[in-house]
Amino acid sequence: RETMRMNHDAAPQPAEIDEQLKRILASKRFRSSWQRSNTLSYLVTCTLKGDNPKEGVVRENVFPAYAPESNIVRVITSDLRNKFLPAYRDDFPDDPILIDIPPTPPSGSYGATFSYNRDPEALRLYDRGMYQMTKQTIDGCIEAVDRFSRSVELEPTYAPAHTALADAFFRCALLY
Repeated sequence: RETMRMNHDAAPQPAEIDEQLKRILASKRFRSSWQRSNTLSYLVTCTLKGDNPKEGVVRENVFPAYAPESNIVRVITSDLRNKFLPAYRDDFPDDPILIDIPPTPPSGSYGATFSYNRDPEALRLYDRGMYQMTKQTIDGCIEAVDRFSRSVELEPTYAPAHTALADAFFRCALLY
């Protein structure tokens, strides 16, 4: 699990994103679909350059043989967002970086998002701590402090756990 303990203080670096993209494109699921592989690769490259191309630009660069009125870009990006990337994450849950294709905004531009993969146990501990806080008892508060502390140990840069831990300490002081 050491791959999970990367520098989460900032967004993933371009070199890390490129490595993750290579892992995704090398997977069996993506090797079997040139359309999805080329679209994902193009959108990641554009996003890293600071570009968010419109549908027509994506079609011209990735699907030049398709007619301008074709909806191929919408179909493929929807497949990536809703089927291929989630299925890849199910197959490889410990990959250090998440690459997503967010829903297309009204402006019609396309792009990718990048984030570090959080330790699922840290997220579970955070959720359990939040549940304990709803009890509004000293025991629940003490239990919440324990859960949030363990979450922070696993994911030192997970800001919601730090915030909740501070809140739990404050509430414990008020209840004690």
